[in-house]
Amino acid sequence: MLHRVLTATFLDIAPDVFLSGPGKRATGGATGGIELLCTVGRLGSTVYGSILRPGGVITSSDTQARARVDLGMMVKRMAAYFPFGSGWEVKRDVKVRARRV
Repeated sequence: MLHRVLTATFLDIAPDVFLSGPGKRATGGATGGIELLCTVGRLGSTVYGSILRPGGVITSSDTQARARVDLGMMVKRMAAYFPFGSGWEVKRDVKVRARRV
């Protein structure tokens, strides 16, 4: 159930934080959104880390398996906002000027 709340919170806030157009400045709302996204990440890390870490607080294999599925679904939904992977590359114009000695 917690993954639904964390995922929904992330998906509600992420478009405003990550997809603002060029030239738009971060407003107080965007700053608050970034803080909220960081909090969602910390909560997910704390909760799922304590369940999945060896020697964690939950030892039931069924609960751990469910936590893996929930965490995987949450990360999959969040991944659209982090387009880093094998098919992604940074394209930028870099001008190099030779320095005369």
